[in-house]
Amino acid sequence: MKANKALIASVTVKRRLEAQRQRVWEAWTSAEALMAWFTTPDWPIVGAEADPRPGGRYVLRWVSGADGKPVHCQGVYREVVEPERLVFTWTSSHAPGMSETVVTVVLREVDGGTELSLTHEGFDTEKLRKEHDEGWAEMVDCLAEHLH
Repeated sequence: MKANKALIASVTVKRRLEAQRQRVWEAWTSAEALMAWFTTPDWPIVGAEADPRPGGRYVLRWVSGADGKPVHCQGVYREVVEPERLVFTWTSSHAPGMSETVVTVVLREVDGGTELSLTHEGFDTEKLRKEHDEGWAEMVDCLAEHLH
């Protein structure tokens, strides 16, 4: 059973972004910037708070396009190493009963741009892992578009 848990435990998204690392960092750590890109037509963002320091909290709020219900995710920043590493916990009202998970964002300078590596760990089920895999891929696309 533990081996199966390990197989479904994480999601990794890697992407080269055409923006300087500091600008990418600010997109992840500014509430105003999060409002600009952490959104899709199906999940319009309606609020963001960010206090990017170890022990600081963040909250992201959306409205579900499917039924108009409010949805939020929140967590605590565990590591903040500007402009290269951000680690935070993640819980979501969209997945009641989901255990607290951990997201790690690593930013590395490459040829005038930034390589983003995002890992989200600790999923309880394959269904949750798959939903977050699809969701993060879409959000990183939104980030790339925002930075372009």
